Amino acid sequence: MAEIVVAPLAERLSEEEIAELAKELPRVGARLPDTDDGETQTLARRIDEDVLAEFWDRLDSYDAACDVYLPVEFEGRVEIGDIRVGSAPVLAEILEELRDEFGAVEKDEDAEDEPADDEYRDPMEGQLKNLWGLVMEGAQAAVDRKLALFLKTE
Repeated sequence: MAEIVVAPLAERLSEEEIAELAKELPRVGARLPDTDDGETQTLARRIDEDVLAEFWDRLDSYDAACDVYLPVEFEGRVEIGDIRVGSAPVLAEILEELRDEFGAVEKDEDAEDEPADDEYRDPMEGQLKNLWGLVMEGAQAAVDRKLALFLKTE
């Protein structure tokens, strides 16, 4: 199972990983966020790993499939060991571009536009739509709170 968490880097990464990240970020024109204090917020637990893998596959073409997203803007991703680190603001932009692909609708769109009969829909698509919303919420919270967004398998 996987989880989505907004938290300080130090809560989820070791001092060595944070130091390595601080050295790698200048390569992409970024640096660690100024503040890393704040309360941890778990947005979702027990996310099916197959759904998360499909989500990452869709983000991969944008070079945005990561385990950790920082609240600073930069293109691409940085790898420290097995951890892929990306930008939460860029993730939010990409998710907005992919809104239709994930089946997410604007808040002001009428629910009446949705087909009433979901019998023939792929269950994975519904789970991806929900995951899209949770990750979008997490990316925005990470940027607003200047914390990291973690999409991790437990």
